[in-house]
Amino acid sequence: MKIPPIYTPNNCKFAYQLRWSLTLFWRSTPISDNWLSALRPVTKADGVRILRHRFGQNDCSLFLVSTRPDVSPSTIPWSVKGRLQNLLSNQTPHAFQRNYDLQSIGSTRGEKAEEYVAAQLKQHPPENDRMHGLFDDLQIVNPNVDLSKPRFTAHGRYACNLHLVFVHDGRWSETRKEVWVAVRDMIRKASATKGQRRERMFCATKELAEHPFLLMPKALQ
Repeated sequence: MKIPPIYTPNNCKFAYQLRWSLTLFWRSTPISDNWLSALRPVTKADGVRILRHRFGQNDCSLFLVSTRPDVSPSTIPWSVKGRLQNLLSNQTPHAFQRNYDLQSIGSTRGEKAEEYVAAQLKQHPPENDRMHGLFDDLQIVNPNVDLSKPRFTAHGRYACNLHLVFVHDGRWSETRKEVWVAVRDMIRKASATKGQRRERMFCATKELAEHPFLLMPKALQ
């Protein structure tokens, strides 16, 4: 008799916290943000939730927003700036300058995430001596990558990093060399194709952890 799972996608609500700081630059700062109540529901339909807003110095608006995991970072300025410009189109046809700034926000500093990935090989050693050499070779370390530096597109400045951990279904061990080599090569190829920057990647028999750069100018153009 097959025992049904206790937890399924239908009876679980997943918690996540993807928060971003978005700065938009006005041509002339409005007197008030009375448009905020109308802006929130239309951006929420795009998967972008506006948590806070305040006016800053130098004719700018500072937004704290959160997104669903399926929403790409490039959608955030498109949604907030585009929807707000549409709301203001009658009274201010060209309200914004073309540039903007987007930064990811998290509770863990980048150095801590890097230290976590770097320490995983000792935390999760391979099951036998044969696998030690393989997993030593599979680690990706790019000392020339500095994730603290922002990247630029034609109109945007991005400082958006993402720490990823993938765990095998059922936490089964994968010990086949050809599988792990294919995974590593695929990640390297994807990084080169999409312009991603990865500082570190750790592979073990049961999981894979990365500390990569998230946004790719090529994908945004």
